Amino acid sequence: MHAVGRRASSALPRSPPGRVVLQADLRPFRASSHRPVPHDGRMRRAVLLLLTLVYLAGVAWMTLRPSVYDANTGALLWRALDVFARHDETSWITFARVEAAANVAMFVPMGMFPALLLPKRFWWVGIVVGFAATVGIETVQATYLSATRFSDPQDLVMNTLGAAIGAAFVGLVLPRRRRGRSRPRQRAASPVW
Repeated sequence: MHAVGRRASSALPRSPPGRVVLQADLRPFRASSHRPVPHDGRMRRAVLLLLTLVYLAGVAWMTLRPSVYDANTGALLWRALDVFARHDETSWITFARVEAAANVAMFVPMGMFPALLLPKRFWWVGIVVGFAATVGIETVQATYLSATRFSDPQDLVMNTLGAAIGAAFVGLVLPRRRRGRSRPRQRAASPVW
């Protein structure tokens, strides 16, 4: 006990001889002037929701307007495909293949975002969301945009494949600790977020 008292008294500054100064370390009790920082999970979720909305707006802009390409973009695409067709090494790059690859690539995030926003065991919901979104898009194109756009069953397959790739990447490939890296593991049963 004597050593504990000596250690504690040596941590405090010495008072001048003949004077008694009472001091206490109040640092743990001081009110912080900083506002509390939101929980990392809530901030991450808010950012993901914002990115999801921006992405969905982009998909709607690409798929629900009367024409996919304006005159300049269409001309540029056809010129590039013409250049590819002139060479044996790249002659396999056709409009159909470019369109199919673009559909897959555009829908990878459609599968990733739901898989990132939901608990890990629901990663497959991203595939369902991609399929449902494609059915909705193709229905609108067939019903309201039939003069300039057409509904294609290949779009349903390619878009769902893209969503499946995105959802599977999040659910099966990303490590288990992808959510809440900075938080220590808790033993109590708690949600993933």
